Amino acid sequence: MNLNGEPATTRLSGLMKSVVLCTTGLPPGEREEICEMARAMGAAVNDNLSRMTTHLVCATVKGAKYDATMHSPLRGQIYLVTPEYVRCCHTTIARLDERKYPTLALSGLRISISGFESASREVLREAIVATGGAYIPTLNAGTTDVLVARRATGAKYHAAAAWNIPCVSRGWLDDSLIYGHRRDMRKYTLSDVKLMGKRKRDLGLEIENNIAELVRATHDTCVSRAFDSVIAFVAECSIPDTVRSDIDVLLSYGQGTRLPVLAAAVTHVIVPPNLSPTSYQITHWSQHTNSAHVVKASWIAASATSGSRQPEVFFAVC
Repeated sequence: MNLNGEPATTRLSGLMKSVVLCTTGLPPGEREEICEMARAMGAAVNDNLSRMTTHLVCATVKGAKYDATMHSPLRGQIYLVTPEYVRCCHTTIARLDERKYPTLALSGLRISISGFESASREVLREAIVATGGAYIPTLNAGTTDVLVARRATGAKYHAAAAWNIPCVSRGWLDDSLIYGHRRDMRKYTLSDVKLMGKRKRDLGLEIENNIAELVRATHDTCVSRAFDSVIAFVAECSIPDTVRSDIDVLLSYGQGTRLPVLAAAVTHVIVPPNLSPTSYQITHWSQHTNSAHVVKASWIAASATSGSRQPEVFFAVC
């Protein structure tokens, strides 16, 4: 019984009256458990995903239901949560924040990588595990879901192609981490140099547009401390002044700042999407700062989206 005199059973039965819940990727026993808990909290449970669905409980990002939530008209309209969300609501008799129980971007995916040097390979492995995936060092037709490759060459790539295992660029992994959900692999399929160049330009515009959208969103949100103590310098290149201004806004809302010149106080060098720095440039930036982080502009977008500073290692420019 709470302070208003309501018994626990009454509070429990009304927790999810506004919820229409669907599940995907759960074993039969677990699915029945989750659905029973949801019904006990007043939720409507429907195995068919529709515009009425408010929550999709995902054990994996594989499958048609998850794919459907990534496209119009369902994109951005449905909470993607883990089974633990329903369990915790049921146990605590409280409607909890869905954002604290997200289905991670690569949940349930078994991923192999090819063509990267040791340092980059370790960064990718950490990124895969951090976003819910499983790193598979050895490519296997029965246990590998996707191959992240540096280029369309090598034994692993040709084997994956022969076994119909999707072969994608690193951009797929980076973007899945940035946006918080599995990106469409078809947009990152390894191809010839000209098409990859176009994809890189498109990705640059996509990130710039995302930053602009985040700026508009900050006016409706509370100030965070995502960039507390961050002093940024945006690497010189043909970046539009509007994008530079948007970066300033995001930094300031997160308690950070940007210097117009490279100085020893700089903690982060931000590399825009359309710049591919040379090793000489990266060394130059490090020498003129106190070992500043050299990160992609997508680090700002990811940190602003989550409201907390994301690990720089996932966005490092190598």
